[in-house]
Amino acid sequence: ERRMVSRDASALTKSTTAFLEELEMDADDFVAFPDEVKNDIMEEKRRTKATTEAASSDASTTNNAANKGIDGHDDDDDEDKSKSGYDPETLASLPEDVRKEVLD
Repeated sequence: ERRMVSRDASALTKSTTAFLEELEMDADDFVAFPDEVKNDIMEEKRRTKATTEAASSDASTTNNAANKGIDGHDDDDDEDKSKSGYDPETLASLPEDVRKEVLD
């Protein structure tokens, strides 16, 4: 079931506002769109979030396995691993707000 999106830009959530900024879309313009268009944009936001979360989870699982040495302990000498434990290329590919959330 689709939820109706607010008709007032000040009532939008921070994550919705951030998503609109990533799209370079003004929040006031967004709320002026017909409900069908707003719902399509919000569905894209949900798909993007699900894809990002899945990629982050996969990267975490891969990094945790890759960072284990033969003896089962973390391999601290891995120069390609960032201090966060995530692959630097994967982190670089994430949107800035998602990257900050992952690193915090």
